[in-house]
Amino acid sequence: MKEILINPEERKWEDLAGYPRGTKLSVLRRDENGRIRTMLMKLGSNFSMGGHTNIIGEEQLILEGEIQSNGETYGKGSYRFIPERSSHDSWTSEKGALVLVRWD
Repeated sequence: MKEILINPEERKWEDLAGYPRGTKLSVLRRDENGRIRTMLMKLGSNFSMGGHTNIIGEEQLILEGEIQSNGETYGKGSYRFIPERSSHDSWTSEKGALVLVRWD
């Protein structure tokens, strides 16, 4: 594996297919097979995503804004780990958020 460095002014954002309009992603790291392993996810206002089961472990770190899940509100600095083969509830975000997402 080689070092990766992405300066903020060089970061590329693209629409995240299959998610509500206004949802963007910036890929930070892919594995040797091209699968995304780390990304930034921008959630627009009134974001909503249904619950689902993860086949691999997922980490989430809220960098800006807040999300709601499992009846709780998670703001800046909140961290969540979802183990592989486990389910998590839906996410919503009334005002939007910036989330670092990483898969093992």
